[in-house]
Amino acid sequence: MVSTPEKPASGIRALKTWKSRLNGLRLSLADRQRRRDIERINTLRGKAFSQEANAHVQRFYEQPTRFGYDSKAQRFVASHEPCYRFSQPQRMPYYIHGLEHRGRQLSHEYLLHLIPFEDGDHIVESGGNDGDFMLALREQRKRLSLTSFEPSAQEFATLSLNMREMPFLDTAEAHNLALWKTTGETLSFYIKSDTADSSLHEIEGASEVVDVRTIRLDEALPRKRYKLLKLEAEGAEPEILEGATKILNCFDYITADVGFERGVKQESTLPQVSNFLLRNGFSMMAFGTPRHILLFANDMTTAASWPE
Repeated sequence: MVSTPEKPASGIRALKTWKSRLNGLRLSLADRQRRRDIERINTLRGKAFSQEANAHVQRFYEQPTRFGYDSKAQRFVASHEPCYRFSQPQRMPYYIHGLEHRGRQLSHEYLLHLIPFEDGDHIVESGGNDGDFMLALREQRKRLSLTSFEPSAQEFATLSLNMREMPFLDTAEAHNLALWKTTGETLSFYIKSDTADSSLHEIEGASEVVDVRTIRLDEALPRKRYKLLKLEAEGAEPEILEGATKILNCFDYITADVGFERGVKQESTLPQVSNFLLRNGFSMMAFGTPRHILLFANDMTTAASWPE
């Protein structure tokens, strides 16, 4: 009985290699097409933006249409229920998979799954931007209160609009002020809204420089218990902590973005933030990547809630 000879192992390996290379080429071409499409959409406004953004998510992601444009507020719309707006078209990719996906992503990045949230908890946020952190808080499925600070006038206006669309918030207030180590100063604020990298420290690529008013955190808030401080200021985290010395012990947890964003040299604030909090009654619970986020717990108020 004559049997069909098997293909040499080397021939099978070569075929698999070529298939792998072909698939890689297809993916590479698709990625380039997606990037070119996004670059083009970033230049659009109004009805043209919503049409092309929705065509993009259907073409490349098979996602339902969800983008729009609020001509009255002159804001881009990522979702209609709730109506969630964003200030810059470059942020559109964050919402391609929907608000819940964005919320889960940020909840993981900020290590919120390690915090035992309860109904009635009060959260304080530095660097509110358009309000995406609210999407992460919404994923906790609790009734919460939020106080947010955002120095940029444009993002502050968007944040204020989005706060009205968050029914899980019992109370919500936004302040168009820059948290700092002093109150009442007028400082230069370097705007880089397209990448959400605006900062009180001079940076490269700023589109404009505006004056902003500063306030200390311990003068902006009443003394009471707060569940969480979200500390994010594109490199100004150490100065915010200096301005929080009289209220720091009121926070159970602090989640701090210590990425490489401080000044022209793009330095990390990990040493300054960590040393300051360790000296002031906090312990480090966790470190998250890829955004270099640290979670700290108040030694006096949270010892019983640490994960095993």
